[in-house]
Amino acid sequence: MPILQYDHQNFDFAHLSSSNLYLLAIQAEWNSFSQRLDQVLHDLATAQPTLQLVQIDVSRDDLSQQQAWRQQIGKIHFVPTLLAYQNGQVLGRLGTHGQFVGDSEPNYAEEERPWENGTEIELSLPVVSAFIAQYF
Repeated sequence: MPILQYDHQNFDFAHLSSSNLYLLAIQAEWNSFSQRLDQVLHDLATAQPTLQLVQIDVSRDDLSQQQAWRQQIGKIHFVPTLLAYQNGQVLGRLGTHGQFVGDSEPNYAEEERPWENGTEIELSLPVVSAFIAQYF
């Protein structure tokens, strides 16, 4: 199945069937982690043709704006962030900063910050595949 591609202005959850499972990739083309994730997503689309992938391109300034679709997924702290999404809710999140269940992330003012201690997660094909296996 092809990867559906949107930007922050033309994406709407109305584009998605409510009962299907989706992997949403919130990315920014200027971000090096997002650029590396592109190849992983294309490899996933080839390896798992029934997986429904959606790429949403955002920019640094866009993250502070509140489009209606952002209210459904909660705050995005970092790009890229992968979301397992079904029936109007986020089931889980994965990013270089960690993996989280549901639609929330820790308060980084209070938690240990992975980007400061070198514990960032490489969003490789095996890591993303393991994340997907929990939901798909």
